[in-house]
Amino acid sequence: MSATTPDAIRVLLVTGTEREAQHIGNCLADATTEVFDVWAVDRLAAALQHVCTTPTDVILLDLDLPDSRGVDTFGSMYARAAGTPIIVLTDPDDATVGNAMLRGGAQDFVARNDVDGKLLPRTIRSAIERNRAELRVRRLTEQLEQRVMNHTSALEVANTELASRRRELQDFIDAMSTMFAKVAIDGTLLLVNRIAQRASGFSLDQVIGMNFLDGRWWAFDAEVHDRVRAAFASAVGGALVSYEERIMLSGKVITVLLTLVPVTDAEGNVAYIVAEARDISRRIEIEEALKAVNHELEAFTYSVSHDLRAPIRQIDGFSRLLVEQVGDTLDAKAHHYLRRVRDSTHRMGRLVDDLLRLSQLGRQDLRPRLASLDELLAEVLAELHSELGERDVRWSIGTLPAVECDPGLIKVVLTNLLANAVKYTRTRAPATIEVGSGSCNGAATVFVRDNGVGFDMKYADRLFGVFQRLHRADEFEGTGVGLATVQRIIHKHGGEIWVEAAPDVGATFHFTLGPS
Repeated sequence: MSATTPDAIRVLLVTGTEREAQHIGNCLADATTEVFDVWAVDRLAAALQHVCTTPTDVILLDLDLPDSRGVDTFGSMYARAAGTPIIVLTDPDDATVGNAMLRGGAQDFVARNDVDGKLLPRTIRSAIERNRAELRVRRLTEQLEQRVMNHTSALEVANTELASRRRELQDFIDAMSTMFAKVAIDGTLLLVNRIAQRASGFSLDQVIGMNFLDGRWWAFDAEVHDRVRAAFASAVGGALVSYEERIMLSGKVITVLLTLVPVTDAEGNVAYIVAEARDISRRIEIEEALKAVNHELEAFTYSVSHDLRAPIRQIDGFSRLLVEQVGDTLDAKAHHYLRRVRDSTHRMGRLVDDLLRLSQLGRQDLRPRLASLDELLAEVLAELHSELGERDVRWSIGTLPAVECDPGLIKVVLTNLLANAVKYTRTRAPATIEVGSGSCNGAATVFVRDNGVGFDMKYADRLFGVFQRLHRADEFEGTGVGLATVQRIIHKHGGEIWVEAAPDVGATFHFTLGPS
C-alpha cells in the first residue's frame, strides 16, 4: 500500500497475480488527473478484512484468487463491500463475464489488456460517481417511500378535510345573493352557486362544463352576446371588467352589474375568471323615480322662483317711487323703514336669482371639452379685482391642470369659491388667498385656501346645504345657495368637494373633476 495522500482516491486492488498488481499500481501512479492510494492483496479473505476496517473508495477485483473463484468471489465481496463500487478485472475479449457481473451489481468491468494510465483512472472515476449517484437515488427513494408511508393516513385526513372545505365553499357561494361562477379561460363553467344554477334553467350537473359565453342568459340578444364576449376577452387578457348588462333570468330580462375578475397563477398568467352578476333592476327603478322627482322639484323651484321675480321688482320699484315722491316729507324713521324694504327686496332678488341658477343646473347638459383652469382662474380674478377696492389682499396663484370639463360651469365654481375667500377674509390685514393644485388617490385636485374667519368643522356637513349659513347675515352677506351650487356642479362632473377649516384660522376648499 502507498502512503496516504489527502484527497487521494483509495483503491483496494484484489488480484492473485503479482505482475498484474505491479502493472496496475504503475498505471495509477502515472495518472495525471487523479491521485490514487492503492492497497493490493492477493487473497479474498484479506480483501474482506480490509473493507471492514479501512475506508475504501473503489475495489478492483480479479475473480480468480487462490482462495476463491468466479461468481463466488464477486458475491462475497459485493455482500461485504457495503456500497463500495466494484470494478471487475476480466480476461481479454471476455465481455460475457463482465456483463454478468454488471447485472449482479458491479459498477463496471475492464479487460486486463486494456488497462493503462488513461483508461483505468477514467473508469475508476466514472464508477465512483455512478455509485454515489445510485446511493443518493436509493437514499432519496427510501426516504420518499418512508414519507409516503408516514403520510398515507395524513393524506386520507387531508382528503376528508378537503371534501369538507369544498362543501363549505359550495354552501358559502350558495348563500350569496348574487350570481357567482368560476370560469376557465376557454369559457368552461367550473363552479356556480345555486342562484346562478337556477337562473341557467339547468341542473347543477348539467351546467358545470357548459360554456359561459354560450348561455341562453345572454344569447337572447346578439348585441348583449357580443358585449359579453368582448368583456370576457378583456378579462382573459388581465383586465378587471365591471359594467351594467341585460340578461335573461327565468324568462325575464333584468339589468345586472356584471363583474369579471381575472385570477392569476404564481407566474402571473390568468388561470381562471371569477364572474359575478348582481341584480340592480330595483336600484335602477328607484334611480329613475328619483330622477323624475328631482325633475319635478327643479321645475317647481324654477316656476316659483320665476313667478317671484315680478312682485319683487314691483315692491322695489314702488318703494323707490315712494322715496322719490314723498321722501322730503318723511322723517328719519320712515326713511329707515323704506331702506329696509328696499334692502330686503334686493336680497330676495339675489336669492331668487341664485335659486333659478341652482334649478337650471339640473336641466343643463354638460358641454365638456379640454379647458385650461389657469385661463378660467385668470378671468375670475380679473372680475373680482374691481370689488377689492383698497383692501390688502395677497394672492398666491399656482399652476392648475387642464381638465375635461364644462368651462362655463367650472368658472361658476371658481367664482363662488374665490368670492367666498374674499368675503371671509374681510377682517384680515393682510388677507392671504392661495389657489393651487395637487392630487388625491390619483385624481387631480384644485384647492382654494384663505386665512379668513373659518368655522368649526363639526358644522361642515351643513356647509353645502341650500340656505345653510355658518355666520350671521349682519356679519357677512349671502343667500346660502352659492356652495350648494358649487357642490352640484362638481358632482355633475363626477368629482368631489370637501373642506378643512378652523375658527379664526381660515378654510381650504378642495375639489376634483374629470381626468386630466
